[in-house]
Amino acid sequence: MTNSDLARVINSDEIQTKVRGAIKTVTRFVRHKNPLKNFGQKVNLNPYAIALRRSELLTSERQKKAKALKIANARKGVKTPLNKLQIAQAKAEKKHRPQKAENFARILDFDAASARAAERKAKAKAEAKAKAPAKAAAKPAAAAGKAAAAPAAKPAAKK
Repeated sequence: MTNSDLARVINSDEIQTKVRGAIKTVTRFVRHKNPLKNFGQKVNLNPYAIALRRSELLTSERQKKAKALKIANARKGVKTPLNKLQIAQAKAEKKHRPQKAENFARILDFDAASARAAERKAKAKAEAKAKAPAKAAAKPAAAAGKAAAAPAAKPAAKK
């Protein structure tokens, strides 16, 4: 059998009726776009990305204005007022400053730091005991006032 015979057999009507038709549509390659670099592609994946970007831009703009104001005030010699976050941080720092000092001292000299910690705990217990009798004395007086008011209310309810 030669090549020409093979071509004649393949192209014969009997074979061509049983063979599947040729695929005519062509699929084109779609270029992959990186959503980390292409903002439009990122929005397709996450529509909230627009709101995030807008908030980032507004925040950076506010920070730039605040920094420019701070620099201008520093040049004029005017002290800038603190915002709420800075005030809260300052309060927290003031509250934790003694503990920070104790922790640092503990690192440097463990024995002295543990003695100071024991003194501080004893002082706190003594203050708590001093406050406890005052509260205990206030409770019976309040209870007596309630007990005196309660019987007067009961007969009125019976009528």
